[in-house]
Amino acid sequence: MKRHVGIDVAQKECALCIVDNASAILFEGTCMTDPDEIAAEVDDVEKIVHESGPLSVA
Repeated sequence: MKRHVGIDVAQKECALCIVDNASAILFEGTCMTDPDEIAAEVDDVEKIVHESGPLSVA
């Protein structure tokens, strides 16, 4: 099953939504804005999409 992740990044917390290829929500919640915590939540995914706001690197 392919999983896709949407991440809305903020300074303290990230909002995450993980869906499968049938668009069923597998996880919806938050985690701390820390690379290790984000990686723990998004393990084994096909695609990651993030919000491109002021915290994005150009």
